[in-house]
This record gives sequence, structure tokens and C-alpha cells, in this order.
Amino acid sequence: MVNAITAQQLGSWYTASQRVETPSQQASFSIQEESNTIPPAVNENVWEELSETYDVRNATFDEMKEIASILHQAGAISGKDVAILTFDYDRAANDIKQYASISVSSNFSLYETATDKSGRRDWIAEFGARAQKDLQFGNLVGHSAKTKILNILQQLEK
Repeated sequence: MVNAITAQQLGSWYTASQRVETPSQQASFSIQEESNTIPPAVNENVWEELSETYDVRNATFDEMKEIASILHQAGAISGKDVAILTFDYDRAANDIKQYASISVSSNFSLYETATDKSGRRDWIAEFGARAQKDLQFGNLVGHSAKTKILNILQQLEK
């Protein structure tokens, strides 16, 4: 069976192919580089208040989620920063252990640093190690994002 193009299909193709785009019809895209600078917060005291309440060198993951939420509500960090700060590496590691098609050690972790017995971690050391690892593997986007988070955490350090 031979496929035939009808006059109507040919006319539609010809009309579409003859269109000339005006400059206003052309699409353009640009990539905006993200700065590692921290924007000023709506509540300027948020940094001081958080540093008096939390110790980012000895905090639980739940405390980090609280810090991220407060900073975001104050306008001091972006949604992307919140996502990076609050990504649950334990949950992700457990999913890998459960669903991986290969055997995964029960000690497997995605974290770079260890917690103490109460689940507290030095988050500055953690994000510093993550940034370094990203740089080592050539992940410059990840390195930039982790460095920004590191700067945020250092601003909260007592």
C-alpha cells in the first residue's frame, strides 16, 4: 500500500514552511549563574537569633530542617537552598539498600561525616566535605551549591 499525501496535507505543510518569524516570535533562552552570596534577610536579626538557638556544629537533621525553614521564611535563602539543606540522605540511603539490584552493606551511608550517639552532626564539616567531593569528581554545579550552603552555615556559627 502506498501512502499518498493529499492536496490538503501538502497545502498545510507548504503554508507552515513558508512562515517567517518576526523577532518578537523568536524564542531565546539564557542561563543565569547563581551567586554564592547570601541575600539580606527580611528579618536582619534572623541570623543572630538562629545562632543563639542552634549550634550548626552539633545539630540534628530535624534542627537543620527548622533552621532552613526559618531562613526561608525570613527571605534569607531560596527554595533550592532549603532543598539542599533538607535532603534526607538517610532516607535515600535506606531506599538504595532496599531497592538496589545488588547487595548493599548495612553500613552504607550517603553522608560524608558521622553523627554522635544522639544523632547530632557537624553540618559545616558535612557540607564542606560534600563540596570537596563534588569538586574532586568535577561536579562544579554541585560544588557551587554546597559552597553556598557552607557559607550560610558559617554565618550561623557562634
